[in-house]
Amino acid sequence: MNRKELDQMQYIEEKIGDDYLKWDNTDIILINAPTGSGKTQFCLHKLLCDRAVRREERILYLVNRKVLKKQLIEDIKKYERELTSNGTQYISLRNYITIQTYQEIEIMLATVDVDNLGKSIEVLRQYQNMYSMVIYDECHYFYADSNFNTYTQLSYDFLTHCFNEKIQIFMSATMEKVKGWIKTHIPQYGKEQHLMNYNPYHVLKRNRKIENRLREFGCEKDYSYINLNILDKVEDIEKIIINAQNKKEKWLIFVDNKDLGKKLSDCLRKSIGEENKDVVYIDADYSKDIDTANTVEFLAANKKTSEKIVITTAVMDNGISFQDDELRNLVILADTEEEFIQMLGRKRTDGQNLNVYFCRRDVKHFQKRLQIIERQISSYINNAKGLEENYCGYIYSENGEFIKKEHISPFTLYRNCFGQCKNEKLNTYANGEVIRAYLPQPTQQQKFLKSILESPEFYNNTRSYVYYYNGLAAINELSVKRLFERENFYRDLIEKFETNEWAFAEEVLRWIGYSENAICEKIEENSMGLDEKYYSKIEEILNEHLEEVLDSNQNEELKMELRESLKYFIINNANFEKKDIATVTKTGRTLSDKLFNKIMNEINLPYMMEKPDKSHFIIKKKDR
Repeated sequence: MNRKELDQMQYIEEKIGDDYLKWDNTDIILINAPTGSGKTQFCLHKLLCDRAVRREERILYLVNRKVLKKQLIEDIKKYERELTSNGTQYISLRNYITIQTYQEIEIMLATVDVDNLGKSIEVLRQYQNMYSMVIYDECHYFYADSNFNTYTQLSYDFLTHCFNEKIQIFMSATMEKVKGWIKTHIPQYGKEQHLMNYNPYHVLKRNRKIENRLREFGCEKDYSYINLNILDKVEDIEKIIINAQNKKEKWLIFVDNKDLGKKLSDCLRKSIGEENKDVVYIDADYSKDIDTANTVEFLAANKKTSEKIVITTAVMDNGISFQDDELRNLVILADTEEEFIQMLGRKRTDGQNLNVYFCRRDVKHFQKRLQIIERQISSYINNAKGLEENYCGYIYSENGEFIKKEHISPFTLYRNCFGQCKNEKLNTYANGEVIRAYLPQPTQQQKFLKSILESPEFYNNTRSYVYYYNGLAAINELSVKRLFERENFYRDLIEKFETNEWAFAEEVLRWIGYSENAICEKIEENSMGLDEKYYSKIEEILNEHLEEVLDSNQNEELKMELRESLKYFIINNANFEKKDIATVTKTGRTLSDKLFNKIMNEINLPYMMEKPDKSHFIIKKKDR
């Protein structure tokens, strides 16, 4: 661990202090801190080494990406080596911590069939008995991934019920959207005693309210190291990379769909040479390609890649660390705050500025997004909303008096039904109330199935909020919540576009803490497109040298001033050859009058170069 990493680690540790030693069963910890503030290091250094090892406790550490799981395993191995090298007796830290993905939990739950619910209960109890605390790393996953992985609520329900008697730690750099959900969807302590073995020690805490269980910690976000650049259109990405002056610098590019990622990688490979292996494209299917899989393995072990340009989908957007001094450029194509901030955090701060590029987008982009969201919401309201009424429990007092009807998750419903058949005590709340949960009536399920069979379009829309569990179609409430919030965001943005073509760019600037005055300055700075910027730069330089008689050395100096701009137009014009790029970029070579005049004609600028003799040159302005 370098000095900077240690300083970052101490930052979050100083916020928490020794408080972690006092955390007890039923405590819920919320750590909302930016990438690089030491959340993971705190967990490994303090919770694992200082607490779990000394107290013979076990930690379940949950992550949302397979690559992040690989990196954490490597980090733990590194800690073991460091402890041993410092003279400490070798300790297998892996005996005290288990790292799993949320998706692994979901697969386990979804594959338990309705006739074997006893297995589900047994798995639950195994988890309860094995671990003293659970860490939900990148916990925004439950919300942010819910529209393309609708099983997120299944894992959330299982885990929060399973560990309701244990320490639960939720961590994220973008917790805002999910924090309210956590506070309102944690089982009230003592009301779910049927899910775990009764422990008389906790009787006094039985009615502990959620607000008394919560402990919140956070760190301020600092984006002062970012050099922000606004692209006019997506096609500009290829241009800025090809035209980059420093070819040693690396690029990390986040795209918002596979087709764009594949197209961009093909274009860049073609532009920089077919033989060049410095471009890699990574998506969720990376394991199917040997070279790409090797890149991911190398990244997990070394927190860097050997390739100069990495193009990736959201598979790399969470938790993954790039600790590479050569990575100085980051392109982000995301249109929601949580996605943008997560992608921004993949490059760990290293004391140097980071060039960040994003596309300002136009209103059509968000209109298309809104249309998709509206179709999904419409299918939910008209054909699927009734499914929620199926999942309910009826709460009675001990003497059998009805108290209320309560919505419960399908996961809880099945366990209660199973318990009622096998053991009546499983249905008794610790406070004396009784819950009786009944399997859903088939009516709504039948209507839903009929809609799917009759309309492939309806099926496609439901995939954003419905999951399957034990023979039932179930609504992911987090998915629905996200659909409505995205709808509101897109509607508001489209309305702003009516009077402001920079509406989305301004939103992004607010996400990273720009003041309103700073936003105006940045928009003004980026109001010109790339073509216009380079036109303006050429004109500015040439106007300073009009009618001057330049010798060969002065000619070369002028060429170096113009190099970036001339290269930009040559690369993006089919009438030029590779040798023209070499002429413009290489030192020790003058800019010929023939090539200069050709460039001016192609880009329609009113300048020309005359050559009165072999060693002198004159820049003149032509009459239009």
